[in-house]
Amino acid sequence: MIKSLHTLPLLPILLLIILIGCSHHQPAANIMLQPIFSDHMVLQRDTDIPVWGIADPGGKVSVILNGVSRSGIVRSDGTWRIDLPSFPAGGPYELKVCGMDTIILYDVMIGEVWLCSGQSNMEMPLGGWGQVLNFEEEIANADHPKMRLFQVNKSLSLSPRDSVPSDGWVRCTPEHVEEFSSTAYFFGRELEKNLSVPVGLIHSSWGGTFIQTWMSAEAFAEFPEYDDRLNQIKRIIDEYGGRYSNSEIYRIVRQAWLDEIDATERGLNDPDGKWFEPSISHELWDRMELPDNWENAGLPGLDGIVWFRKEVMVPDEWEGQQLTLHLPAVDDIDSTYFNGVLVGWTNDWDDPRHYIISGHLVKPGRNIITVRVEDGQGGGGIWGDPNLLALSLNDNARISLVGPWYYRVGLDWNEMENPALDEYNPNIVTLCSNAMIEPLIPYAIRGAIWYQGEANTGA
Repeated sequence: MIKSLHTLPLLPILLLIILIGCSHHQPAANIMLQPIFSDHMVLQRDTDIPVWGIADPGGKVSVILNGVSRSGIVRSDGTWRIDLPSFPAGGPYELKVCGMDTIILYDVMIGEVWLCSGQSNMEMPLGGWGQVLNFEEEIANADHPKMRLFQVNKSLSLSPRDSVPSDGWVRCTPEHVEEFSSTAYFFGRELEKNLSVPVGLIHSSWGGTFIQTWMSAEAFAEFPEYDDRLNQIKRIIDEYGGRYSNSEIYRIVRQAWLDEIDATERGLNDPDGKWFEPSISHELWDRMELPDNWENAGLPGLDGIVWFRKEVMVPDEWEGQQLTLHLPAVDDIDSTYFNGVLVGWTNDWDDPRHYIISGHLVKPGRNIITVRVEDGQGGGGIWGDPNLLALSLNDNARISLVGPWYYRVGLDWNEMENPALDEYNPNIVTLCSNAMIEPLIPYAIRGAIWYQGEANTGA
């Protein structure tokens, strides 16, 4: 075979062209930033500033701030991150993110950024349910152009999210501060006053939450007692993740949880009889003084189902009369029986109950009151004003039910294979961390203020 002499000199040239082509990246297409990057944001001064998002793999992304430009290549999974160098406090600036198109963020400040998180004392808004001292005046005067607010919306996730649920940064004005954390606002106001630099406040909190929901899965490495719960979450992700939305997973697991309660709750499955039946012996039951939260009276840290039982002696003249059973409050759900008959149930952790007892159930002498209490989180039990805990014929004829009741645990949630998972229960390990903290990483911040602890006092 005879080779053409004209083709040989072209080989080095072709190789050079190929190499040049391999080293050149086209501008990235379909660039998107995470919601933490928006107009009016504050970037942390005096440290590297990470900027990140998603785009089509292999393209080039450039980030420009105050004349300083840095570039990077989109990874194969479609993510990119570019670290800008540190800047002193200042602004406002424009931040540009360039690829095939250009995203421009306006009114960007550089100063002090703080994360503000925890439970209710952090969540309490300036104009809300806490009634902050002089709150109307404070709101009217809350015009701080260099203070910026970022509200993370309440959300839960079984695994770490990439995107934080938020509408973006806003200037601190009376219009925007009313529903913002009062603790965060006053902290930020003092920072701005004392440091004379822009201040960015990231508020991510949920009232009544345990610390465990704000911890990442990695943070539990030193707490093996949570391995079972973490494995439950992992099993759910492996079984349903990718095939169902979060809402569908919550619905499926919630139904499995309810079915497990029906099948395993001792008070409804005792071979000797259901615990609301008057003939049931209370020999194996303990005693508790009511009203009180059961965490304070012998069941610290329990979330689950507890049955309460009390014998009451009814006067002869009350026989056949319609009575009213008063419970001051029950946390959270009660099913209440009189002589083995359901007379009422309520799903509300705070309101008193007033159940009518039909006269045909009322007999002279010994009568049995049984209350099945289901508590999902926090305090549990029959609690509230002792003056309201009574059985009455009328306003002048009452029998106080304050004092010792028999009680027995029907089910502890920790015994269950399925967690009490739903879209409104944040107190499952990692759920708030996955949805409301992890997506903020690696946004540069100076530090965090955190209110936590009260929800865990019984744990």
